[in-house]
Amino acid sequence: MVMCVALASCVGDRGAGPLTSASTSSGGASSSPAPSELDDQSEPGRACPSGPSGSADYTRFVQFEGRQYLEVDSAPDEEQLTVEDLGQQVGQTRCMLIDRGVEEIQDGDSAFLPAGTPLHSVASFDIRFRLAAQTGGEVLLFEVYSARDATVGRDVLDLDGLVQSITINGGPGHAEDAIARITDPTEIERVVQLVLDAPVDNHASATDGGVSYFLEFEFNGTPALSRVLYPQDNLLHPYLRVPDAFTAAIVLAVERA
Repeated sequence: MVMCVALASCVGDRGAGPLTSASTSSGGASSSPAPSELDDQSEPGRACPSGPSGSADYTRFVQFEGRQYLEVDSAPDEEQLTVEDLGQQVGQTRCMLIDRGVEEIQDGDSAFLPAGTPLHSVASFDIRFRLAAQTGGEVLLFEVYSARDATVGRDVLDLDGLVQSITINGGPGHAEDAIARITDPTEIERVVQLVLDAPVDNHASATDGGVSYFLEFEFNGTPALSRVLYPQDNLLHPYLRVPDAFTAAIVLAVERA
């Protein structure tokens, strides 16, 4: 089953690499192109890959300069991204693949975004962590899901000095029930550094039937970062192996609540 939404880089070459639900393909640092580079790009849509017509089971994720990003689906009562949150335009989509049955997704492809959709940085955040697409009157937020060259949390998450609080929600069936909250700035900084220093384990998996906590790393005025912690595995889904000290901090917050 092919599950993909890819994002165009305005300046990157089209690289190979399957982007399916089971892949954790390419990564690398990104940079914003100069305005002249944006202006020189070829007509959006011209580089669509050849392939059979028909439908594919795409999910809403994007690829930008080799990094895979998932669209963040915020609830109506949660913080939403607005045009005021948009930074510099860093690219645009080139090809929408929703009606194509391709197996290999490349930089420059998009499953649901029309060709030519502007792609922006998000104010206050590194584009290696968050991107935004503006289409149909909406501003869509994307967060990095995987990057092949990432070795620790700070390679994929831009959290340093930005997290205002950490809300801990209940396990399965109670994901929206807040059971504890970390608000002390010193403790937040300590816990965040443990996440940023945690090693990436692209083969990580959680123990079936174990306990889980849904964590919300909350920012000021923009959607929170949501992650699931499996304490028995020291796994911050999908691939960070957090240390015992991080897991202990979350469990202690729950016990004290």
